[in-house]
Amino acid sequence: MKTICFQGSIFLFAVNVALSQVQNPTVVNGESGYGSPSNAHYALQIALTNSKTSVTDMYRDNGSPSPFIALNEDSALHSDSTNNKSGSVAWRVAGETALGGVTGVIIAIPGALIGRGLSSNKGDIILAGAVVGAYIGYTLGSSLGVYIARNGQKENVSFLGTLAEGIVGAGVGIGVSQLSNQKGVGSLAPFILPIAASVIYVELID
Repeated sequence: MKTICFQGSIFLFAVNVALSQVQNPTVVNGESGYGSPSNAHYALQIALTNSKTSVTDMYRDNGSPSPFIALNEDSALHSDSTNNKSGSVAWRVAGETALGGVTGVIIAIPGALIGRGLSSNKGDIILAGAVVGAYIGYTLGSSLGVYIARNGQKENVSFLGTLAEGIVGAGVGIGVSQLSNQKGVGSLAPFILPIAASVIYVELID
């Protein structure tokens, strides 16, 4: 705050110097520069440059850091912090997505076996039961993987909330798949959206 106020004072000083340059112009080649915007702009640039150089020299002579140097260092630190934060978020989301996919596939296997066991002995029904059981297991497993990956860094994440969002994503994914006639990217929606919904949920938790 002190640095900003100090720089504001320097700016006002530079403006006053520029105005005095305009009000007391020098005569060049018999013509007065009074009222010329270019002269005022040039005077302002010189005043600001000289003021900044003088203040930096003064602080260096006193053994103190210049406020201009401090401001530049603060800006550089803020930029580095922002870049590091963006990179860490990207890696974290990638980890949550990867673990969600792996655990989803793992739990889909016993889910398929359970679904098959609960079905009747008819072939088509057994297959349908296995598919439904596998998808339920996949949805449960993907939400669990995302929860585990995020809960290691954020303790207030709710597994039930993560699972609920995964179920919503699964429902939307099935709808998109049906609307696209299970063709193209739409056919992958039932597998992508449960993970995506769970990741969005855990990342939006305060």
